[in-house]
Amino acid sequence: LLQALDVPRNWPKGVMFSDVEPTMAYADCIDTAAAKGMVEGRKDAAGIPTHLFDPAAPINRAEMAKMLVTAMDLFLENSAAFQPE
Repeated sequence: LLQALDVPRNWPKGVMFSDVEPTMAYADCIDTAAAKGMVEGRKDAAGIPTHLFDPAAPINRAEMAKMLVTAMDLFLENSAAFQPE
């Protein structure tokens, strides 16, 4: 999604989530999306962040909807290219 929107990605440092190593595929996208508020890590049953992302887990419809809406708010609707004439 970030690549499709031509969003510059952060250099992955491996500090945001303990299960996302900087050398993993798409680590830069995961770190950037988390920094922008598009994704969150997993939470325990009490709603407390676990500092895990679980990058191999599938995403559900609600998670995808949140990413799309947040991406539109951040990168499209407020950009000059998206404004009506």
